[in-house]
Amino acid sequence: MSYAEEQKSWDYYIILEQLERVNDNPNAVQEAEDALQTIKQGDQPLPGYIAKFKRLLYKVKGQGWADINKIIAF
Repeated sequence: MSYAEEQKSWDYYIILEQLERVNDNPNAVQEAEDALQTIKQGDQPLPGYIAKFKRLLYKVKGQGWADINKIIAF
């Protein structure tokens, strides 16, 4: 933000890119894959489990997986 202010250039692509670099976790996909392999419903209601599963599936970029692979992971 200070660079953009100094340069008087408020290109939001550059600002978003910098924010992404600061907040990026290089291990995010691997961590999500690990969580997806160990996820259990336990005592939580099914809709909550499904929502958690879908979030993890999105993090591992699994939305394009074949349905059978999604079912196996579920």
